[in-house]
Amino acid sequence: LYAFKQGVTFLLTIPGIPQLYYGQELLMNGTKEKGDGYIRLDVPGGWPEDKVNWFESSGRSEVQNDAWDFIRTLLRWRKGNEVIAKGKMKHFMVNDGVYVYQRSLEGKSVLVMMNGKEKSVELQLDRYSEVIKGKSSGRDILTGDNVKLGNSLLIPAKGIYVMEL
Repeated sequence: LYAFKQGVTFLLTIPGIPQLYYGQELLMNGTKEKGDGYIRLDVPGGWPEDKVNWFESSGRSEVQNDAWDFIRTLLRWRKGNEVIAKGKMKHFMVNDGVYVYQRSLEGKSVLVMMNGKEKSVELQLDRYSEVIKGKSSGRDILTGDNVKLGNSLLIPAKGIYVMEL
């Protein structure tokens, strides 16, 4: 699920209009091997003959609920967010497997950090000082937690931060 979450985070925080396919939030997938219709299967639920109902959390697996909640959190935050809708983007070179970029608009800033490694990385924050601008913390929108921004920040294995600074 880590690759899914990182991909969705990237898609929903870069400039432009993101495109999500229906069922993506439920981890539905299909291939053309069985024909085009297989790619566009109905989402199970809502009809008396459906054996499962993915429209209710009780009808989904734990992993599907995790994916659903993750996308819902990001989309609710993204909706009406001017920094994400109109802000400029600044990329930083990948450092020790961690990709960092910033979105900014009119003094507001969002910092996105994604660790592609299977191990935690202690990221030195001095190389991002031009965007952190002396702030001592940021709010991670994925968890709602305030994250202390000292000299370094521990990014969990395959972890993601989407921080409002």
